[in-house]
Amino acid sequence: MIKTYSAGEDAELNNERGKGVKALAGFSAAEDAAAAVAEACSSFDGARPKLVLFYANRARFPELAKLMAAKFPASVTAGCTTYASLSTAGAVKGGLLAAAFIDGVSCR
Repeated sequence: MIKTYSAGEDAELNNERGKGVKALAGFSAAEDAAAAVAEACSSFDGARPKLVLFYANRARFPELAKLMAAKFPASVTAGCTTYASLSTAGAVKGGLLAAAFIDGVSCR
């Protein structure tokens, strides 16, 4: 179960009342899978996310899923395939979009 909560809502699992959701996101269009993971996750390197979500195209998904799980072994990691990822560059086919939820989410 994944539970998010907003500022002022009671957080039953970790008692962090009032913090809200803290999430960081990143994107990479790198063709090399390891380089894509490093670039997309660079904005949350050193963080201890509770939940990491990622989106990638179908052809690259299996390799990227293994790399994301290895990079965040203490986090719940989930991903799905997508035709195109949205970034500041617009819709990009073949990219990796990742989001790390640091606070305001409980996973069990």
